[in-house]
Amino acid sequence: MNSSSSRPKLEAGFTLVELMIAMVVLSGVMASAVAVLRSQSAGFRRGSLRTELTQNVRYAVGTLDRTLRTLGSGVVPRQPMLIYGGNSAIVFNANFATDGVDVEDGNAVYSNPDLPAGATISMLTTAPLTIYGTAITYPAANYTLGGVTPSRAETIMFYFTPDGATADPNDFALMQQVNTQPPELVARNIRAYPGRPFFQYWYEKVDNVGVTTSLQLPAASVPVRHTDPQHGSTTDIGASALADSVRMVRVNLLVTNGATGAELRSQQLSTMIRVPNNGLVQLQSCGDRPVTPGGLLGTATNLAGDPPSVRLQWTSSPDEIGGQKDVSQYNLYYRLVGNPAWEVFSSLPAGSNPYDFETGEGLVGASSYFFAVTAQDCSPRESAMVATVAQVDIP
Repeated sequence: MNSSSSRPKLEAGFTLVELMIAMVVLSGVMASAVAVLRSQSAGFRRGSLRTELTQNVRYAVGTLDRTLRTLGSGVVPRQPMLIYGGNSAIVFNANFATDGVDVEDGNAVYSNPDLPAGATISMLTTAPLTIYGTAITYPAANYTLGGVTPSRAETIMFYFTPDGATADPNDFALMQQVNTQPPELVARNIRAYPGRPFFQYWYEKVDNVGVTTSLQLPAASVPVRHTDPQHGSTTDIGASALADSVRMVRVNLLVTNGATGAELRSQQLSTMIRVPNNGLVQLQSCGDRPVTPGGLLGTATNLAGDPPSVRLQWTSSPDEIGGQKDVSQYNLYYRLVGNPAWEVFSSLPAGSNPYDFETGEGLVGASSYFFAVTAQDCSPRESAMVATVAQVDIP
């Protein structure tokens, strides 16, 4: 009998000391992993806060810039442009938007089919707007073309008001109101820029040798207000006419991400916005709708490898060089073949005949288009549209 067969067999396993060492090592690994995850989570949160801040800044300033630049566009004779410019509110007239249905409102900057009818034409004295932070009501006169057609330049007001949605008295909200429509929130989490009001104003002064200088309106002249209801009248002088001299508006903001404590992020921003239409001379009379221009010819002009472009040729409207002689510009449109909707392509001042214009802005290569042109007078009102007979194939 083999004696080795009677020895007990050794079983594989870990000793208690080995298990304790393994547990300590595993705990260290887990703690390191948790720390890494927490660090990554904090980094993601900080990135999200920065993104929210950037988006808030861009939207607030972008809305102000896009809208203020249209100040004074599309007003009728005697209708003021800049109505009121204060530290926290600015009010002006502009043909900013149309609902796309009003055939008399073809020259608005933007089209929005969801707009209510009351937001696309000038207000009446029977239902005025009260300027924020004041007891001033507007308008004091009704603005029409020829005493019949109401102006398509609506009244737009931007103002900063304490934000009632937060407990912090330093928080403001930027609001926009069109005519007497309910105010709409543009952005919140806004605070005052240190040492500056929300709005400041610059005007242009021309010296005796013709040099133009931009100067800031002194604090004593703010708010600036167009007090005379008839722009350009013999009584529209002094403080009232000062409103017409404003050429730039500076917007000053301190925007936050809406957080508190250690997660609060803020950014100061001060930017100039030009208002080039303000104070321009308004033509005092226009006749009927302009007569349609001559036939439009479109020819693709780009060579192989060049950006796409088109050459458009037409003859002037009979109302430019004869008739009522009130054509101020020509508006060009285009649409892709198969798409019935026309889009604004470009515009060209009146003053030459025939017209020969080449451009490529917005065109896409390897596409086919129809082009059209209209004549516009100082109303502003457009003639009927004349389009290219054949499609234009852009290589």
